Amino acid sequence: MNTKNIVLSLVAAVGLLATASAQVTITGDYNDLFLGFRKDGSNDVVVDLGSLSLFTAAGTGSYYSPGNAVSISRLSTADLSAVYTSNWNSTNAASWGVVGATVDGLNTTSAPNNALWVSSGNASFTPRSSDDQYSAAANILGMASGVINATSTANSNFTAIIASSANGYTYNITATPGVLWNVFTSADKLENTTAGISTMELFQLNPGAAHGIDLGTLTLSSSGLTFTAIPEPSTYAMILGVFALGFVMLRRRAHASV
Repeated sequence: MNTKNIVLSLVAAVGLLATASAQVTITGDYNDLFLGFRKDGSNDVVVDLGSLSLFTAAGTGSYYSPGNAVSISRLSTADLSAVYTSNWNSTNAASWGVVGATVDGLNTTSAPNNALWVSSGNASFTPRSSDDQYSAAANILGMASGVINATSTANSNFTAIIASSANGYTYNITATPGVLWNVFTSADKLENTTAGISTMELFQLNPGAAHGIDLGTLTLSSSGLTFTAIPEPSTYAMILGVFALGFVMLRRRAHASV
C-alpha cells in the first residue's frame, strides 16, 4: 500500500471514530417533552426536547421567552434528511407532533391526575377526563421508554431513530390498529404535514379543565424548530393596565389644558 492510500485509510478511520464518539446514550426523563416524526414505511425520528418546565411560565428554562422565537437546538434537521431524504419538509413528507405528560402516579392505585402537553394545528384544545388523560400518559410513557437510554444519532445527543413499532412514536401516539389512543379525535391532529414551514400550537391540558392552556407556537422549517411563548394572562392584564393608566393620564392632561 502506497503512502497516499495509507493516509486516506487513516483519514477514513479517524472519521469513523469521530462519528462513533459523537453518539451517546440519551439521558432524558419521562417527564420531558418529546418531538416525533413519522412517515409510512420509514423509521421514526424522536427528539427529547427537555423538561416540560422549559416550556411553561412557571419553569426556569430559557425556551419560555414571551414573544421571542427561541431556537431549540436539540433537533438536527440532518437526522430528518438522513431518514426522510432532503425533501423531508415538502408536501406529503414526514408528519410531526409534540407530546409530554406528567407520569407520576401511573403505577399507583390512586386517582390519576395526569396533565398532558400536546401540539395541534387547531386554535384550541379541550382537556379530557382524568381517566382518558391517564391512558394517554401511559402511551406517552411507552414512547418515552424507547428514547431514554437509547443510542443517539451522530447529529444530536437527544435524538433517537426508532422502528415504527413497539416503543416508537407512530405506534404509541397515532391511531395504529390495535393501539388505544382514545384521548384525541381526528379533529385534534397531533401531526401536521405542510410545505416548507409548519406551525402548531403547544397546549397544556389539565384533566377536567374547561379548556387547554395555549403555551405558544412551535414552528418547524428547514432551519429547525423554534418555540414562541405566549404571555400569561396576568402579563396581558399588566399590559392592558399600563395602557389604561396612560389613557387616563392623557385625558387628565387634556382637561388641564382646557
